Amino acid sequence: MVGYLGGVLCLVGAILVGARFWGDLGTPWRTAVLGLSAAALLTAGAVVPADDGLGSRLRSVFWLVSLGCLAGLLVVVGDQVLDLGHSSVALLAAGGCALGAAVLWSLHPTPPPQQVAMMVALAVTLATAVDRVSQQPDLPGLGVWVVGVAWALSGWAGLLSPQRMTAVLGSAMAVFGAMLTAGSDAGMLLLTATIVVVVAVAILVHDLALLAVGAVSAVLDLPATMNRWFPDSVAAALLLVIAGLAMVSGAVVIARRGRRTTPDG
Repeated sequence: MVGYLGGVLCLVGAILVGARFWGDLGTPWRTAVLGLSAAALLTAGAVVPADDGLGSRLRSVFWLVSLGCLAGLLVVVGDQVLDLGHSSVALLAAGGCALGAAVLWSLHPTPPPQQVAMMVALAVTLATAVDRVSQQPDLPGLGVWVVGVAWALSGWAGLLSPQRMTAVLGSAMAVFGAMLTAGSDAGMLLLTATIVVVVAVAILVHDLALLAVGAVSAVLDLPATMNRWFPDSVAAALLLVIAGLAMVSGAVVIARRGRRTTPDG
């Protein structure tokens, strides 16, 4: 607990100091501050005992914050040293963080934060890459969707652990990416199909967390979809009711199965 508090205090203090003096610092000083901060946090995480409890979580937090410092460092280098464009800077920062997160994950694969950081960084990297080669405003979301789908499949296949958390996080990322494409009819169709698959898989494998992802996504998406494709249609409203009842039924089935398989305490 003391380690968490100390890390939070250091982070808050660094942010306050940076906000106060950042504009007065030149590029070399900005690079040095961010680079040394990243290195210090990486070192602090490395020297923490890698047990299965507090030490493991503390290492994970230190390394997660170090990735934030790395992102800031790459932004400064790309923008002020290499004089790259905005999309190139974003690609450099996201790609560098994805690589850094992958290395940290390979060194210490247990805590979720490194996995989440790697997934988010990869999603941003692919979305930025798609944005650079396409003028369609909805297509970058397709990159996020691809990463989410790949992540979910990796979880179900056991390539990443913990499997259930990986599958749920990947599914949520896939839904979010599909939401970013929903400005077009094709994107809205992709979003609807993604939600249907997530709900169907959740019911099939009896996963309440995955069903929650599908249900929340459906609440956010289906009304807009029905209103866009079937305005003023009673059948569309009835379809929403049927979809809601199906999700409620699925939740009841999952909950009852959980009670039957849980030993009496």
